[in-house]
Amino acid sequence: MPSPKKISDIKNTISRVAQTSHYEVMLGGFSSKLRSNFSDYSIYKNFIARDLGLLCYDATLPGSSLATTQIEGNFTGVQQQYAHTRIFNNITLGFYCDSDYNVLKFFESWIDFISDGGTADKRNKGYFYRMRYPDQYKCEGIRISKFDRDFRNGVQYNLVSAFPVSISGTPVSYEASNSILRISVDFNFDRYIMTSLGSSGGSGGYANATSAPTLSDLFDFSNTFSSNKNNGGFQYNSSLEGYFSSSNSNNTNQLNQALLDNWINSKSLSWDPSAAASSDQLNFVSAS
Repeated sequence: MPSPKKISDIKNTISRVAQTSHYEVMLGGFSSKLRSNFSDYSIYKNFIARDLGLLCYDATLPGSSLATTQIEGNFTGVQQQYAHTRIFNNITLGFYCDSDYNVLKFFESWIDFISDGGTADKRNKGYFYRMRYPDQYKCEGIRISKFDRDFRNGVQYNLVSAFPVSISGTPVSYEASNSILRISVDFNFDRYIMTSLGSSGGSGGYANATSAPTLSDLFDFSNTFSSNKNNGGFQYNSSLEGYFSSSNSNNTNQLNQALLDNWINSKSLSWDPSAAASSDQLNFVSAS
C-alpha cells in the first residue's frame, strides 16, 4: 500500500542512477584477409586499436526481442503465446571523422571488402558485386563497455560475428564551417553476450577462468608453449594452474589450449607463434 516517504529515505536510490556519457567502444577480432585489406588502405592496427574507439561519440547498447507464436485451444477461451526465436536488433555507432579521413576509409574499405569478390576492373560497365564468405568479413571483437565515473560497476556487451551493413550519407556544407564531420554506421551481429565488468567473464566470458590473468601474466608464461603443437589439444604447463580450471580432473596442470585462445581473442589480441618447430617463443599481438 502506498505510504509517504522522506527525501532521506530515497536519496541513496535516486542519486545512484547510471549516466549515459561514460562508455568505451573497442573494435578487433578481424580476419587476416580483412586486416590486410585495411593495410592496403593505409589503415594500421594502432589506429584501429587505440584511436577508432575514442572517436565513437555515440553508441547504442544492443537490445533483443522474442518472436512468439499464438496458440489457441489448450484452454477454452484462452489465447497463449510462446517464444520461438530471439531476435537481435542492429545497432548504430556514430564516429567523428579525423582529419586524415581514416575513419571514413576504414568503414568504406570494410564494406568494399565484403562485396568485392569479383575480379573485373571496377571501372568496367559490366562489373558485378560478389559477396565474400561470412567468416572472412565478420569480426569477433566489437565490445561496448558501459560504466560510471567511479569505474567500479558496469556491464560489457560482446558482439558475436558483427559487420557493418550500412554507412549513412554524410552531409557537407559551406554554411557550417565549424561543424565536425560525422559518420554513422549500422552494424548487424548474430548475438551478443552481456557480462559484468570486473567479473571473470567481463573479458568475454569464453574461458573457464578462475582468476583472469593480465597481459603481463601472459608474457610471463608465453615461452612455455611449443609452436608445433598449436592444434587445440592439451598441453602441460604448471604455471597456468590457478588461472584456468583443469579440463581433466586426473591432471590439475593440464590446460585446454582452446580456452586460452578464446581468452586471448576476447581481449582483442591474437598470438603469433614462431614458425620454427623447435622454438617455444609465443608472441602476443593486437588482433586488429
